[in-house]
Amino acid sequence: MVYHSAFTELPDSIHASCGVPLLPLRTQTRGPAPKTTDFDIVDEAIQYFRPNVLFRKYAIQSDADKLLIYLTLYISQCLKRLHQNQNQASSSSSSQQGTNNNSKKNLMTEGAKLLFALAHDHFDITTGLGGIIDGPKTFQEGETLKSYLAQCREEIGLRLVDHLYVDEGTKMNKFWMAFARKKFMNKELPEY
Repeated sequence: MVYHSAFTELPDSIHASCGVPLLPLRTQTRGPAPKTTDFDIVDEAIQYFRPNVLFRKYAIQSDADKLLIYLTLYISQCLKRLHQNQNQASSSSSSQQGTNNNSKKNLMTEGAKLLFALAHDHFDITTGLGGIIDGPKTFQEGETLKSYLAQCREEIGLRLVDHLYVDEGTKMNKFWMAFARKKFMNKELPEY
């Protein structure tokens, strides 16, 4: 069973950009998202990522589902990038065979830095999504959506780190990293 967004009934105060609602976020970062202290779309995307990523088809039932799809694809991109980084680090550390204790302690910190950098990488809001997100009608609408998605990406990076590392940040969580090679809806966000 595919999980859909619970944010179907939106008040009139929620604006939309390119057909995507700018839902409130529980965040301290700057951006166009309204602030909230409740369960938000980022929590929902992280919670539903593992069951949803297994599906190739996803019927969009509300505009919030478009945002959920984008955030699920972004989480997949995060896992893929962390998996690549982990493989590079393990191959370089096996050749050194030296001080492995410091690298284990910094694994969570390195992952957080990598996710922060990925959140602020250049990205296109419509490429690779197959028409899920409408193209912007004006330049301002496109910039609003880009800054909102950048805010969501940064928030995902901050919250996802807690799920991805175990043993006080010294090991990757195998129950999350097993999904690093999965493609949700057989799509990926493009790499720039």
